[in-house]
Amino acid sequence: MLNMRVFFSRALLASALASVMLFSCKKDKSSSGDPDPGPDPVDSVATLTPLQKSLDTMYHIFTDVYLWTNAVPDSATLKPLSFNSPEALFDKMITYQKDDQGNNLDHYSFLDDGTVSGEIGEGKIGDMGFFIKYYYRDLPSVNYCYPGSPAYIKGVRRGWLIAKINGREALDYDYAPYGNGDNVNFIVNALNGSSANFTFIRDYSNPNDTVSMTISSQEYSIKPVLSDTVYNFSGRKIGYFCFNSFINADLATPYLDPIFTKFSSEGVKQVVVDLRYNGGGAVTTAEYLSNMLAPASVTGANSVMYKETYGPKVNNKTMSAYSNSIKFQTNIGVITLPDLLYNWAFYNTTNYSKTNGLDLDNIIFIVTGSTASASELVINNLKPYFNDRLKLVGDTTYGKPVGFMALPVSGYDMYAVSVQNVNASNQGEYFHGFNPDITAFDDVRFNFADTREESIAKALIQLGVSQAELGRKANIERRTTRLMPTKIDRLGEHGFKGLLLNPNDLRKQ
Repeated sequence: MLNMRVFFSRALLASALASVMLFSCKKDKSSSGDPDPGPDPVDSVATLTPLQKSLDTMYHIFTDVYLWTNAVPDSATLKPLSFNSPEALFDKMITYQKDDQGNNLDHYSFLDDGTVSGEIGEGKIGDMGFFIKYYYRDLPSVNYCYPGSPAYIKGVRRGWLIAKINGREALDYDYAPYGNGDNVNFIVNALNGSSANFTFIRDYSNPNDTVSMTISSQEYSIKPVLSDTVYNFSGRKIGYFCFNSFINADLATPYLDPIFTKFSSEGVKQVVVDLRYNGGGAVTTAEYLSNMLAPASVTGANSVMYKETYGPKVNNKTMSAYSNSIKFQTNIGVITLPDLLYNWAFYNTTNYSKTNGLDLDNIIFIVTGSTASASELVINNLKPYFNDRLKLVGDTTYGKPVGFMALPVSGYDMYAVSVQNVNASNQGEYFHGFNPDITAFDDVRFNFADTREESIAKALIQLGVSQAELGRKANIERRTTRLMPTKIDRLGEHGFKGLLLNPNDLRKQ
């Protein structure tokens, strides 16, 4: 379960000041009182080995913050000190909460090396910059490429096919039932390496249109908007933008503010928000986007955006002394982890605070199985205020109505599910994702905003645009499509980033 991406150092975790809250809210709030220190650490802690100390600490902090801690056996039953590593203990503790089918509900919690915090908090990432899936089973395709990344600078674009990697032509999809995964594992290792040589086919209709290049992994700043435009259909303006990562709001708003200013100045009343690959990020940005998209009438103390529910030890103020060792520098001084969570649990409602003039009649979200966490939060926040004027086009979303806190424990960032969010209608059980209102295929042959792309075409048709206005319909050739399990696009292995918050501020009403 360990997520060991190696592009960023752990300096962000020094003194626990870069610990982050995921799937929480950002308000400036005051403490609800001194935390109950709970039971003391074991009396014999001085006699424990370093490994046992790590296991002991992880067990107690995990069960302090965990949303489903009542499902985890007590220490005498689980015997945490008997495990051979913190990872093994962590992997065991997240298996006890079951869904209504008896399956493990918690496929969200994970251990990390600090990379997730750096990626969202600083808006930087270190890799080649392009991400792939299979449109044709025999050739992987580029589904998107971050502007400014090493691959983008060399000309790589969405829709390109990969014909060779380091001279190897055997790249066809070979996970079961097609094979043992040798080809796919080779591709993943190449993309995760420091450098690789690629031969691309730039035009899917012309296999002879090839280009070869060597691409190296480098750190670059994430530009979260992949495309935006305003469509004009016989004078009716429809806005569109593809938003790909909820990096911190102070980093994201310079990209988003001009888009909403343009929508307002052009009289846009309908918007298509493309979140098809957006796995989440900062809650501050999710709140910002919810406010910008909300109807003008939605504001004030009675306009709930979302509410939070925490675990029993947080709600009952019975967290242990172990958690007191984690401290944060806030706007009122240094506080402990229990103090922070007790405060957040007390002030657990975030209301709308709309400041822009955009007042939408309809909104369409383009979604896929890669749409997760902060993306789903925005959708859920808006549902009660748009009702049937909000539609989803594409495929079922990932399903992540819970969040977690990044805590420095036993040498890792520990992300243990700590909070669940619901909207103004108390809806928040989308553990199996949101089903689309209109199913559509993610056709990587066409760029974002291209009306020939099926998801975009169906979104516009849902808004009343005719096929004649869209022009010639693309020939959809159904192919095997699989999301590649690379470092970022690997939702089945925690490729989502959650909802990220640096806990600098306490909450107050």
